[in-house]
Amino acid sequence: MRSSRPSSSHQSHPGNRRSSQAFSLVEVLLALSILGLVATIAMVSVGGVSRVAKGEKIRSDVATLNSAIDIYVANGGSLDGLTEPSQVVSKLKSTRSAVEADRHTGGPAGRMIDPRIIAVPVTSGSGELRAVYNATDKRFDVVATGAGVRFELDDSLNEMMSTEEIREHGTVQYAANDSWVWDYNNALTNPVNNPGVTTIPLHTEPADSSPPGSVPEPEPEPEPEPEPEPPTDPRTMLSQPYFTPPGGQYPKEDFPLSVTIGNAPDSAIGKLVYRINSGPWTDYGGEVLTIKKNDELRSQAIALDTVNYRDSYIAYGFYTIPNPPTLPTPIFNLPGGGYPRHSFPISVAFTNVPDPSIATAEYKLGAGGWNTYSGPVAVSKHETLEARYVTLDNELYRNSGTRSEHYYPVATDLAGDVSGSFADPTGGPTLVSEITDGGTFFSHGDPTIDLGGEVVDAGEPNTLRFDAASFSNVTPGAAFKIGELYYHNGTTFNDSHATEVQLNIKIALADPSQTIDFNLKLDLVNTENSDNPAASADFVRLTNITQNISLNIDGIDYGLQLSFGGTDSFGFSTSNEFHVYEGATGRGTLNGTFITRP
Repeated sequence: MRSSRPSSSHQSHPGNRRSSQAFSLVEVLLALSILGLVATIAMVSVGGVSRVAKGEKIRSDVATLNSAIDIYVANGGSLDGLTEPSQVVSKLKSTRSAVEADRHTGGPAGRMIDPRIIAVPVTSGSGELRAVYNATDKRFDVVATGAGVRFELDDSLNEMMSTEEIREHGTVQYAANDSWVWDYNNALTNPVNNPGVTTIPLHTEPADSSPPGSVPEPEPEPEPEPEPEPPTDPRTMLSQPYFTPPGGQYPKEDFPLSVTIGNAPDSAIGKLVYRINSGPWTDYGGEVLTIKKNDELRSQAIALDTVNYRDSYIAYGFYTIPNPPTLPTPIFNLPGGGYPRHSFPISVAFTNVPDPSIATAEYKLGAGGWNTYSGPVAVSKHETLEARYVTLDNELYRNSGTRSEHYYPVATDLAGDVSGSFADPTGGPTLVSEITDGGTFFSHGDPTIDLGGEVVDAGEPNTLRFDAASFSNVTPGAAFKIGELYYHNGTTFNDSHATEVQLNIKIALADPSQTIDFNLKLDLVNTENSDNPAASADFVRLTNITQNISLNIDGIDYGLQLSFGGTDSFGFSTSNEFHVYEGATGRGTLNGTFITRP
């Protein structure tokens, strides 16, 4: 208490028949587009290229094929009902019939892509990008997982004739039976049953609307004859062969597989040939073929009666094993983290080691090399342990992931002695203070006042006493007692009390042997008296509760966190304030906690 008296505070132009006209600008542009598509796919070969180059190739191929699909569909083609990439590729190789091509006014009548292109299956675990056909959107997509296809050139298909098909026409087509240039598709151009609407009849030339006596238009210059379109092959294509069993994934123990080829033509009109991988084409006579793991099998029906028949499409099959499972990642009996400093080196074991007949367990410490695991590993302080399982047969299992854990020491058994003394009190100009008992006792303030010659003595001044403590078996993060403060809330006059004092504390650790020194600043707050005892209680306030002490144990830096603990019935405390009621002497605990620093 302080007082001056006792108190304590983001048209084309109509003309001749098509046979006498030059190509329109649209046809020229479309033809150039198709040549570009064919050239783009035909020029890229995948032999010996890197994975990155293969990835760029599949993206380029898919973009080119999607452009071909757009032109094909825009010019009357249909991919409805197709789900397999090979079916789509076959469609893009087809041509219009000669009759339909002669009347077609729009884009190309010929095939859209190089006849040598084939779709080769890619298994789900190949590790390369692959294409899949989206039947809903009628597009090829590039994906990184699952089964798909890549696109290759088969030179044996270079002279293959295109399949003819009937394609839809657009709104306008060249006229079939009169001298007018176009026929109109009324279903597309004329509204149905709408009054007041004049429809355009088929095969009807518009009336001459030139004014009487007007000068006739000069005859246009004759245009050069267009190049004749290649003839459509009228021969029947032989049926494509099939394999039993078909290409796909089979258990490793099933290899070599016994494969037969079906759908052979009648011997009077054709024969079957086959080849395995890049081997020679061989006549097939119904024998059972021996197919090894990762073999590629191709077969084709070859026409012998070439007057009436032509060769079939090539059948393709790739035979492999399923993707092997991955070995489990190692598990340690002790996870990485902090362990008592005296427990190092710690013994770490693997709890899920696979059978040695299928994999080798390996480990390494820090920057060292890999070693074969045969039992628990001794791990030192601040060391990183890595482990993995390496398969003995890549066709049965894939290598595991790598487990990596770091281990460091924690000081769990700290012990030491504490000492402390008061120093350097500060206050007003009339400060009265004294430090005694080896620095452990501090009094401040004048309890007397002279009232006109009569001296009044209010009793005792404010006092502080520090009783140091010892500690043992202390773990970082747990509070321990540094000592106790005894605070007497006395009566002083004329602002003679102290407002701050320093408590110099020394902690002598036993193991490891280190000395910690720090200065604790204490604010001394004298309150005005009131009817509220808690509000009238003077208090001591900690101003630097976190101490950046110089403590390093086994490479770990520690700091010290301070706080007030419990008090007796004459006071109360918060984490950084110790209050004592007016006129009472209270006792409070000063605690510390060692904390790790980054």
